[in-house]
Amino acid sequence: MAGKDLSFTLAWADIDPAILPPDAREPGTEGFRRAVIQFLCQQYESVGGKTRIVFNDAQQLLEVVWAGGSGVASLEEKALKSLKRRDFANAVPLLKALKAKDPESPTHLYNLGIAYSEQGRLDEAKTLLGYALAKAPDHLDGLVALGVVHARSGELDAAVKTLRHSIRLDPTNTAAQQNLGACLLKQGNAHEATEHFRV
Repeated sequence: MAGKDLSFTLAWADIDPAILPPDAREPGTEGFRRAVIQFLCQQYESVGGKTRIVFNDAQQLLEVVWAGGSGVASLEEKALKSLKRRDFANAVPLLKALKAKDPESPTHLYNLGIAYSEQGRLDEAKTLLGYALAKAPDHLDGLVALGVVHARSGELDAAVKTLRHSIRLDPTNTAAQQNLGACLLKQGNAHEATEHFRV
């Protein structure tokens, strides 16, 4: 990516107010703008390049242009470390940049979907995980994650169907088994649920 600008948008909702100073958390204010610019420039420029940010108040979006950055591998490493630490405030802007670089990547779609799911942004998570699975139908982690999102959304039938499919692909997957068991229990099927908890 060296020498090539990468342009993508972030919704204001992608910026967790908790990462901003208390007096800069009101979206649209000058303090919010300054704090967001400082945060994002630090995130992206820590792995090279320069960052330009343009706010679109009407749509509550901001456009990020990351120019000349050559550290995509470092960006991915940083994003995954944040995701593993459950530091979604830092992970999401980085994952959005990776998705912008390669929007067809099931891995990038999956990782951003996971972050959105953990943030409670379930509709966005479903969309991203659905795209990931359209690209890689047997993406086991993606199937389990989509099953979890369906369960969190109260869509137990869809969750059970998705998790059963993931177990057909890998009966030894503990996360799939445990989540399927929990869904079956919520549906009142305690007998079958117990079988999945034993795996």
